[in-house]
Amino acid sequence: MITQGQPFSSTVPARRRVLIPFDAREALTLQEAAKIATVSGTTIARWCNEFHIGRKIGGAWRVSRVALQMKLDDNGAALMAYLDGDRTGPRVRPYFIAHGLEDILRHS
Repeated sequence: MITQGQPFSSTVPARRRVLIPFDAREALTLQEAAKIATVSGTTIARWCNEFHIGRKIGGAWRVSRVALQMKLDDNGAALMAYLDGDRTGPRVRPYFIAHGLEDILRHS
């Protein structure tokens, strides 16, 4: 678990930058995310709508593995920074590193 920041709230940035820029290595299907979180795909879809941890691409949900982990860690501060477009700050970068996605940071 990464150090927690503030808990989740319903306030999100006006422009939610989940999976932007898009890199397939960061993206999960609903079923993959559900397995990681040990919840149903329906719950993951609800989290995508409520917490903005994913977005529809080509009509199908894709979930950010780092945003999902932030949600599972109850790290609202990190998720807010991520949704605001931060990928390299001290709250967000550790999630990319923990998931072996540090290479994505070099291209963002």
